[in-house]
Amino acid sequence: MDAKLIKGSESETREIPRICLAILGRSPLPMATVEGSIHVLCFVNRAFCRMLGKDQEELIGKPFAETVLAKRACLLSLDRVFRTGQAESHAEQEGGEAHPFYGSMVFWPILAGNGSVMGVMIHVIEAALSYEQETAVNEQLIISAIRQHELTEAAEQLNEQLRGEISDRKQAEEMLRATELGYRRLFETAQDGILILDGDTGRITDANAFLVKLLGFSQSEMVGKTVGELSPFKDIESNQAMLQRLQENGYVRYEDLPLETRDGRHIAVEFVSNIYQVGDKKIIQSNIRDITVRQHAEGEIRCLNADLEQRVVERSVQLQAANEELEAFSFSVSHDLRAPLRHVVGFVEILLKEAGRSLSENSLCHLTTISQATQKMGDLIDDLLAFSHIGRSEMQKTKVNFDELVRETLGQFEAETRERNIVWKIHPLPVAWADRALLRLVLVNLISNAVKFTGRRTEARIEIGCTPNGNVETVIFIRDNGAGFDPKYTKKLFGVFQRFHTQGEFEGTGIGLANVHRIIRRHGGRVWAEGAVDVGATFYFSIPKPNGMGVGSPGILGPPKTRRITKTTPIS
Repeated sequence: MDAKLIKGSESETREIPRICLAILGRSPLPMATVEGSIHVLCFVNRAFCRMLGKDQEELIGKPFAETVLAKRACLLSLDRVFRTGQAESHAEQEGGEAHPFYGSMVFWPILAGNGSVMGVMIHVIEAALSYEQETAVNEQLIISAIRQHELTEAAEQLNEQLRGEISDRKQAEEMLRATELGYRRLFETAQDGILILDGDTGRITDANAFLVKLLGFSQSEMVGKTVGELSPFKDIESNQAMLQRLQENGYVRYEDLPLETRDGRHIAVEFVSNIYQVGDKKIIQSNIRDITVRQHAEGEIRCLNADLEQRVVERSVQLQAANEELEAFSFSVSHDLRAPLRHVVGFVEILLKEAGRSLSENSLCHLTTISQATQKMGDLIDDLLAFSHIGRSEMQKTKVNFDELVRETLGQFEAETRERNIVWKIHPLPVAWADRALLRLVLVNLISNAVKFTGRRTEARIEIGCTPNGNVETVIFIRDNGAGFDPKYTKKLFGVFQRFHTQGEFEGTGIGLANVHRIIRRHGGRVWAEGAVDVGATFYFSIPKPNGMGVGSPGILGPPKTRRITKTTPIS
């Protein structure tokens, strides 16, 4: 640097510190200026103070010779600059032990306007540090390197986490876009009219295509208006009232709102509005559903129901009349038909008493046949009346314990089976929900058949049990090793007067199984049978459980408990 760069008039030279010292004070390089014959420090910057480890106040006004930098060779160079006005540099200047220093200094003369040296600027260039400082610096470098490694690893972890978060955010944004697209498609393709309104002003911001078609107004004609400003909704409550109701209740609903469309059609709609928060805004969604067709259908249904109720009333009257006629018929059968039968039996007895000795054996046989036929006719009349009564009597359902009911029913056959050799297998039976009296009649008929059709067996076997069928129904069976039946006639078993054996083989009227079928059907159950000729038969019937639905299939029976009842052992 040439000395003339800082040369000027004395007034200009004195202004140099004022202009430059502010800049030099912030320089990262150590700088100072000295004046006078003893080289007094009149300016030091921050870097110079930091290098010497002292404050500015400790250095200003002190001779440069008192600093650790001022060795003899250094002071000689400084004197020459003051004397000659020429810049010099001094290298490898070593400071004291407190502040060791390796480097060089450059001395720049500050010239007055007449060319004389006013002062010298000292520029210090640090070249190296002492061993201790170098060791400390190395330690700091190692620590810095370790710290940098740790920071690098932490940064990599943070970067990895950030990449994951960015990936998650991208996925979330993609999902959000897909969801928004899906909702938009639903909005556009919905078969209900949809309005989107601003939650604060109640003004329409969007309307879907279905509503445009329903009302006949374009989207631009609806956007920006309140619902009440649209002519189809002119009779709806005011916008402020609707907004207030939405704020208080969260929704507004009109079940049957009459509207007139732009083309003059009169329709009925269901109008439902809900308010919800989207970010920092409140949004109102109004769904408008055309219920005109539904109203017409409901009107037709009401008319059909009224007509049906009228028909039910008429049929009830007819049914009541038919029941009354049936009651009259039953009374007629019970009295009018029985009277002739009693006359026939009575006259047969009179004839036998008065003329029995004079009659031939054939005539006596004919009279016996007439008497038996009238008795048979009386039994048929009794069974028909019972069959008719079963179909008309009101059921009284209650909990029925089948174990108790079976024991009670078997007691009825004690006298009849006293002289028989019968092995009874009675399984534990469940509780059912049914009419006890009617179920007793079912058991009487089925057990009676089992006893009757095993009459020709040396050892009769009759089994009563149930098959598991889940929670659907209770299935009871009665099995015997009697005469059985041909399976091809199974469908005829439960018809009225259906008999597969002659009166001479087994007595009966053919009404018992028909009664069983009618009783079980009235309970909502079913009845069926399995059998083979001269092998035996099994009759099943089911009673629906209170919580069961549908019809199940027969299950598998577990091992029975066997009881042998002979002519010397009463039934218990």
